[in-house]
Amino acid sequence: GEAPEEPQDESQATYARKIERADARIDWTRPFVEVARAIRAFDPRPGAWTTLRSLEVKLFGVRPAPDHEGSPGHVLSIGEMGALIACGEGAVRVAYAHPAGKRRLAMLDWSQGRGIAPGDTLGS
Repeated sequence: GEAPEEPQDESQATYARKIERADARIDWTRPFVEVARAIRAFDPRPGAWTTLRSLEVKLFGVRPAPDHEGSPGHVLSIGEMGALIACGEGAVRVAYAHPAGKRRLAMLDWSQGRGIAPGDTLGS
């Protein structure tokens, strides 16, 4: 029941470069699939991040929402399932945010504390 061991072909081996902080910055002009993958890829560390009113915010818990449209980075709505944020194509629903200097919060809790609101634009 065990898989046979095979030596790696060293001529085919490649090395990945170190992930830099800038690599984890969310580009809202990208399609929803790429944005969702980026947020998942950097969860939990280093954490995919964007800005809101010049302050950094890390985002976690993403789901694609292809049937929604809007200006890239625009917060379309916020509810119990998270914040719906438009991408270059489609949108994503983000469940949690970690604003700079605060703890990780559910998007609805952050919204009720006046941290974010529908109509805000992330990444600007």
